[in-house]
Amino acid sequence: MVDVSPDLRNALAFIVPLGGGEGEKKLAAMRRAAPYFRARIAHMVNMRFAPELRFELDHSFDHATRIETLLRQPEVARDLGGEPPGEDDEKI
Repeated sequence: MVDVSPDLRNALAFIVPLGGGEGEKKLAAMRRAAPYFRARIAHMVNMRFAPELRFELDHSFDHATRIETLLRQPEVARDLGGEPPGEDDEKI
């Protein structure tokens, strides 16, 4: 996901390393390569300014997994008025 400022001068890209490992190493590499990416964007897109690129790790999948784990606890399922989902239930 990329958030771009309203004036299109700044872009914040959230990255997820494949396999989930070595996130900090990958983030450092992306930050080092930001000037290269910005130059490539400037050549490819007809804009007055190429956006300043920043990168951050995307933790949304970690948060979603934690919430799902909490919702699967028997105490929470009971409080929500249902049974805890089984392993054979379909995931959405």
